[in-house]
Amino acid sequence: MKQEFGIAVVTEVVSASHIKRVSEVADMLQIGSRNCQNYHLLEAVAGAGLPVLLKRGMASTVEEWISAAEGQKFAKVTRNMEAKLKAVTKEEIEYTMRVLSEEDEKKAAKKGGEVTV
Repeated sequence: MKQEFGIAVVTEVVSASHIKRVSEVADMLQIGSRNCQNYHLLEAVAGAGLPVLLKRGMASTVEEWISAAEGQKFAKVTRNMEAKLKAVTKEEIEYTMRVLSEEDEKKAAKKGGEVTV
């Protein structure tokens, strides 16, 4: 259907173990209202790199629905940060510290003061 008619595929994921296979064919992942507070599943879906349709059941408050979305966003941001931090070398950190220190010294010199660390 997807290739023949050019229709995007949205499908519900109910288990973190299904995400990888479903992500290979789906354009968007759906989390049903029953799994809206399944934070393990939300965290796993956040790492899939696809848009997520987060359904809200009639019994869920708007605050609970937003909280689920924020939890998913937080998980994705955390994963991205962890990956970037793992990629940083000691030399890059030392270089950054040196550049920041030089910038502080230049700012202090413009103001006529000294830098205290």
